[in-house]
Amino acid sequence: MTEETANAAAERTRAAGLRQRRGGRRAEAVSVDIYDQIYHLRGTDPAHIERLAALVDERCARLRPMAAPSTRCACRCWRR
Repeated sequence: MTEETANAAAERTRAAGLRQRRGGRRAEAVSVDIYDQIYHLRGTDPAHIERLAALVDERCARLRPMAAPSTRCACRCWRR
């Protein structure tokens, strides 16, 4: 068996093991919007990913008013 063939066989075995651990389901890509940023995530349960992203976005929205912009910039001068 050549090294290339052995590597291909090992990759197939690894992929089969991953599918088995995920219950035989393939990971699906989901795009979610969290805090005005788009994230591309992969998982076996897109509905769960979307619910989780909505929860994170809600929490970020609650914190947004507390994160008011500073009146000082990094060089410690006062902005006018």
